[in-house]
Amino acid sequence: MKTFRLALLGSVVAGVGAMAAVDASAADVEKSVKMYGQVNRMVGIQDDGKAATVNHYDNNISNSRVGIDAAAKSPNLTIGAKFEWSFEAGSNNDAATSQTNNTNASRGVQDIRHSDIYFATQYGKLSMGHGSSAAKDAANSDLSGTTVAMSVGEPLSRGMGFSADILDAAGVSQGTVGGAASNTSAAIQVADVMLRADGARRNRIRYDTPRFAGFGAAVSHGQADVSEYRLDYAGELFDTKLAAAVAAQTASASTTQFERMYISSISAKHKSGVNLTYSYAVQNQNGSTSTGAIGVAGTGTGSNTDGRRPATHYSKIGYSRDFFGIGDTNLAIDHQITFDGSRGGDRAVKWGGGVVQNLSAYGTELYATYENVSYTRGSTRTLATPSVTNVNGYNEINAGYFGARVKF
Repeated sequence: MKTFRLALLGSVVAGVGAMAAVDASAADVEKSVKMYGQVNRMVGIQDDGKAATVNHYDNNISNSRVGIDAAAKSPNLTIGAKFEWSFEAGSNNDAATSQTNNTNASRGVQDIRHSDIYFATQYGKLSMGHGSSAAKDAANSDLSGTTVAMSVGEPLSRGMGFSADILDAAGVSQGTVGGAASNTSAAIQVADVMLRADGARRNRIRYDTPRFAGFGAAVSHGQADVSEYRLDYAGELFDTKLAAAVAAQTASASTTQFERMYISSISAKHKSGVNLTYSYAVQNQNGSTSTGAIGVAGTGTGSNTDGRRPATHYSKIGYSRDFFGIGDTNLAIDHQITFDGSRGGDRAVKWGGGVVQNLSAYGTELYATYENVSYTRGSTRTLATPSVTNVNGYNEINAGYFGARVKF
């Protein structure tokens, strides 16, 4: 860990030195300010095996937001600042099959996504403040055009809870529990077992190298001693567009976070419109003495403190074509499987399909998707009230969504 930190800090010092070497006294400095944003709303028709409901959400894959980009640019140096704020009136991350956790939906959840300054030259870009870490979106190399509704590690149903059978001492079903947003009874949420392994937006310093032959690299150091390293590629080969990234994250030993995370993704899109995407990520927490399993006294849902190595495989096949002269129609089928998401032996599987229709002249995407999510518990789980003892007794989730993202 110490070697990683020294390498990172050395890279940042080199970047700062390069910035300082640039003559920033040019007379012609062009200044600009740009305001931008988007609203992304959807309707979910959701069935957890216990009840079916219709809910109204802000799509957390790419939530509603507004931002300001300001820059002062000379021939040799650009200095800029970015502020971005998001607001979610009823996030699909939280609301599940009822509005139990969304009683204040009129105000919603508000968050600062970026509060960032940067210095860019021919030697690279140095960023400081709250913004994307080096590993952010390394899991998301995706040329399918469907990421607004189908994204690795982020099922639209991730806020839903699984329902489960109540079994008596003889193993006879006495009905079902769970499925609500509150994580009571058997209601383990999809997000607890189908983890999102990626970098984050955090308070950090980050350096990005200049791009060469399609390749670029980045390093960052963030609050809580989180260091990240990234290498990515974007280019074209034999009539096929390619995008790929690999990244690693290291963090100080903690009872609340993983010490290491490794991320990779690759996507290819042929000129015919056929595209393939694959992503893999693994997280690791060593040296912990905590039990950290859901259902064990003193620990919380989704605890990351039991020495697990959650691993996620995500794959997608798609086809894109402008059928109607209004923008690409993007079709895709995806599959995700996560092992050891909440405890050793866990397995969560998602199958999905969807379509995203671009309305290019309007800055709008219309989308509709279907998801099936199943979950197999890694070992027997027993709770006092109600008595739930099962390994495979969690009901499948089936859900359909339709919505629109409008950019401005």
